[in-house]
Amino acid sequence: MSKTPSLESLIYRAKTTLKNNTGVDNPAINALACAVGGVAFGQYAYADYLFKQMHPETCNEEWLYLHAQRLKVDRISQFFATGTINFLQTSGVVSIPTDTIVRTSDNKEYKVTTAINSDISVPVKALLPNVEGNLPSGEILYLVTAVTGLHPESISSNEINGGADIENVEHWRDRVVQAFNEKQIVGRLVDYEFWAKSAHANVDYAWGLDNTPLLGQVTVYIGQRESDPLVDEQIRVIVQNYIDANRLAGCHVFATLPTLKPVAIVISGISDLTVRKNIDIALQQFFNNRLDNRSPMMANEISTIISAITTNFTFNFPNNTTTFADNELLTFGGVTW
Repeated sequence: MSKTPSLESLIYRAKTTLKNNTGVDNPAINALACAVGGVAFGQYAYADYLFKQMHPETCNEEWLYLHAQRLKVDRISQFFATGTINFLQTSGVVSIPTDTIVRTSDNKEYKVTTAINSDISVPVKALLPNVEGNLPSGEILYLVTAVTGLHPESISSNEINGGADIENVEHWRDRVVQAFNEKQIVGRLVDYEFWAKSAHANVDYAWGLDNTPLLGQVTVYIGQRESDPLVDEQIRVIVQNYIDANRLAGCHVFATLPTLKPVAIVISGISDLTVRKNIDIALQQFFNNRLDNRSPMMANEISTIISAITTNFTFNFPNNTTTFADNELLTFGGVTW
């Protein structure tokens, strides 16, 4: 890609041309040169803008929608968290109607998705989209919709999760670029990985294994770029269903979670607590960044991270290359000082 000339060089070029053609050098020539150079600079800038919009790697968000539409790579929308809750009956078993509303003390609301009896866990869906609807187990909720026979202030949550924000632009861009480069998604191993990342915005990376666990089958491992890279079971099911909807008939594919392999690190010679904390943060970020790296981890990769914070240390372990099985994922196992 050619470099856009600077405004100063375009003005100088225009002034030189005008002087050579007219034999005049006065303020009027300077003014004309500025006008000509400014117009030329605007044309270069517009051409550069158009060039960037032609490619999904460099286009802005509005144009990315156009590329995605042509390549059929829709942006992953918000997800509503789902899970179950438990009611406390005041007497016998009662039927809980669909769309019964419950609420937390901070006004997060959930509705019952299936009419069901009160003596078993009741499926609910968050009314608030994205991660705000996620709720840990053990939270207390309250009835908004009155149901006779239930204690209105003794409702407990099982884990409610799976809520996710609209897909990050750069996460979406990566998928659009892959589709742009591949042109056709027909069921190769990389296509299953692409489908896995297209199913849910929390899935940041995936890798597939042919003929696993049996001949003719494919296993796709999925994860998120977090300190805990294992996604929720609801997300795994969403990925499985998405792949099943796109895969070729007769091909058996299993979306699953990897086995974590924490890497324990031993460092000596550092007593300063602030330095230790900074090293912990840097190493955690290092492992998060390389979660999709399926190559063995060299010992000097870790020591390089530490050296950026302090040079006064002794790196004791691991002192060899760290390998892992096809189904394993390297994670930060903490530091022993």
